[in-house]
Amino acid sequence: MRKRKPIFQLVHYDESALALWDACGEFIRRANDAVFGASFEPPALPDDALIMLPHSGIKNIRTGGQDRFNLGWPFVAVEIDDPGHPGERKERYFDPWYFVAMQLFALCGCKLALLDSKKVRGVPPRWYAEYQGRHQLRRIIADTPEGRDTRQRHPNAKRDSNGRSDAHYDYRKITFATLPKAAVRALDQLTRAKSRRREDAILSAVGMQQEQHEHHSRVGSAAPQFSTADFEERLREALAIADELHERLAKEWIAPATDKRSL
Repeated sequence: MRKRKPIFQLVHYDESALALWDACGEFIRRANDAVFGASFEPPALPDDALIMLPHSGIKNIRTGGQDRFNLGWPFVAVEIDDPGHPGERKERYFDPWYFVAMQLFALCGCKLALLDSKKVRGVPPRWYAEYQGRHQLRRIIADTPEGRDTRQRHPNAKRDSNGRSDAHYDYRKITFATLPKAAVRALDQLTRAKSRRREDAILSAVGMQQEQHEHHSRVGSAAPQFSTADFEERLREALAIADELHERLAKEWIAPATDKRSL
């Protein structure tokens, strides 16, 4: 079967988009200072890192206030503006450092949307955030290999009267675990033969960034003031430093807390 190219989402590289690009670079610098510093403190997000690009699929962003899961950990809460699923407006929670990578995905034209989980007769679907081409955000964050599935071991998720957990609203990496697909099938559960990897999502985003350059050059509109190579480098840096921050945070902050309440 011939693979279809992802739908092209035009990005207008105006003042807001370029401010977001600069803010992502500033956060990466802050994150490197935090990870390799003598004392550890999670870096603050620059204000411009919260800019919502019109095509991004992000409707609202919140960095303070109530955490519905009461984890006591940093978060960015996001509403996904998906007209295909009216009424589905519950916030999703992300680690701030992976949210920066999400903003870079938006800068190349990747749009967040909600797609349903594997359909099981008689079971209502859950909606998960994905980019074009079925690049699942959970797999990007967890860096899940193609032969494994991303699952959650959430300490504070609640269940409704049907026993359905609300953990799928939390994308913070500390709640994720991976399971071999063979083990999933042994549980008599559905799984794809192969699933997208983080690397697949990166290469798709880089291809879309190149399309942005080509489109703007062709029509004579304002092209991004950074090259495709610069974009790829920054996206990879953002994901790599997010992984480093997660590991540092797990050792110095999260681990003592979870000793008292096991994931």
